[in-house]
Amino acid sequence: MSATSPPPAGPQGGPWSPLGNRRFSVLWSIWLGANICVWMTEVAAAWLMTSLTSSALMVSLVQTAVTLPVFLLALPGGALADVINRRLGLVLSQAWLAVVAGLVTAQMITGSLTPWSLLALMFASGMATALRWPVFNAIVPEIVVREQLASALTLHAMAMNGARVFGPMLAGLVVAAWGTTWVFAIVCVLSLGSVLVLVRWPYRAAPAPEHTRHLLPAIRDGLNYILRHPERRAVILQCGLVYMAVTSLLALLPLVANSLRPGDAGLYASLAASGAVGAICVGPFLHRTRQRYSSQTIVTCGTLVVAAGVLGVSAVDHVGATVVLLFITGAGWLSAGNTLSVTLQSRLADAFRARGMSVFLMSMMVGGALGSASFGALADLIGPRGSLASMAGVLACLAILLRLFASVDPKAD
Repeated sequence: MSATSPPPAGPQGGPWSPLGNRRFSVLWSIWLGANICVWMTEVAAAWLMTSLTSSALMVSLVQTAVTLPVFLLALPGGALADVINRRLGLVLSQAWLAVVAGLVTAQMITGSLTPWSLLALMFASGMATALRWPVFNAIVPEIVVREQLASALTLHAMAMNGARVFGPMLAGLVVAAWGTTWVFAIVCVLSLGSVLVLVRWPYRAAPAPEHTRHLLPAIRDGLNYILRHPERRAVILQCGLVYMAVTSLLALLPLVANSLRPGDAGLYASLAASGAVGAICVGPFLHRTRQRYSSQTIVTCGTLVVAAGVLGVSAVDHVGATVVLLFITGAGWLSAGNTLSVTLQSRLADAFRARGMSVFLMSMMVGGALGSASFGALADLIGPRGSLASMAGVLACLAILLRLFASVDPKAD
């Protein structure tokens, strides 16, 4: 599926150049707003659950409820995005998020919200993410010129990390000023507003190819297309590796924060935000970096930076040093992860683009789930810092091996 009109011509250089394309700038603004809404929802839901139950398990299940559908439905969502009009996919995902936020708001006003109904609604919220992520990644190459694709995807990653900083911050301000109910009400209104903008957004799509018009065959064909190609397999494998490390770090970060300053939730929030800030700051420099170095070099160096940052976090016992190390880790994370995303995009035919990016998303979820579970279990045996040090060693060794035996640099088929 592709837009019938070509992307508008415009300035080709610079990390911010895609924003000069009105179609992209509108879409990017919606993407930023959607991710801010997701983080506002997650933070508000976790806080709300503490008022509904004293069970720590139920509070932790909020994150599970949000991420599980992304893993389960990423590939069907990608296949659906290759079957339907992609703008319609974005409209449906945003409308669904508005409905979920509206239902939470209504149940809170009526006093009928229970812990289990909140979990069910957060699962439904995650379904919107499972559809929106592959659709957005598939539609970007349709509306920007090829020379601006890498910069456009870097802006996409910067928006995601910016939302990680500003979403929880906005949710905290709203909760403090007006209460949790207003967070979900605001998310509902913002999501409905994005639907109205998308309806008027200029986009024309060609009919889907015949082989993508049925969902199950589309899923099968998409998997075959991705996994039979060695360079695409290398991208998927290295993506899972990077996100295994990052998710493990985030999973153990509360324990690290507690060891630095027991009981200080503000410190934990600051440590989590410092990694996102590092990712945002390195984004504008990736454009020139890609002009000087190969994709595989950037991925390998970025991965080794993550390993070094994690090792440093495991070793230091000082708040300031930990913040700096997490900032550096976030920069390495974005450098490797975004370069992998750009590389995969360059290797995907448009008819398989959404399914390809959904497999990329699944590799993130699988790597994160395996990493947090395995190194979390290891932390029970040797402590969180020992577990982080072990993970850093594993990551560095695997990064070097993949450098030797797997290439993610684009080549002609």
